[in-house]
Amino acid sequence: MKDESRTTYIHQELCNVPMDKDSYQKFLANHERDMQETNLSSFFNDYLAEHPGLTVPEIIRRSRVSGDYARQIINGRRPRPSKYKLLALCIGAGMNIIETRRALQYAGCPALYDKDNVDAGIIICINNGCNNVADVQAFLIEAGEEDPFEEKRPN
Repeated sequence: MKDESRTTYIHQELCNVPMDKDSYQKFLANHERDMQETNLSSFFNDYLAEHPGLTVPEIIRRSRVSGDYARQIINGRRPRPSKYKLLALCIGAGMNIIETRRALQYAGCPALYDKDNVDAGIIICINNGCNNVADVQAFLIEAGEEDPFEEKRPN
């Protein structure tokens, strides 16, 4: 398979399945392993396996998430990260919108909401291939929006 992720490939294939029982069952049989329940750590590890040129240190650098925290998410010791920490990792990994939404779902995080200004800005960045949180931050700040990736420190 080229650079496409497995999730995107399955989604594209699913879009072409006719609405009949036999086609549906054939699709499920062909993707039995893919359709099994997974968790965030498995999802990240599958993603990394599908993108052999991508490294965890590169994701960390581009995401601006602390290395320890990022590794805890990826290896499953922190299965329920905050929405924007996880989004930062997804952006740093270069995930598309479908993959990003799936990661949020596995983590039990709120979905990206199209009618939220900040989330809409993030969606635009992801859909335009942004893979660096610094670029997303610059886009949001330039647009006059709050930076959800900035660490909030108590006064």
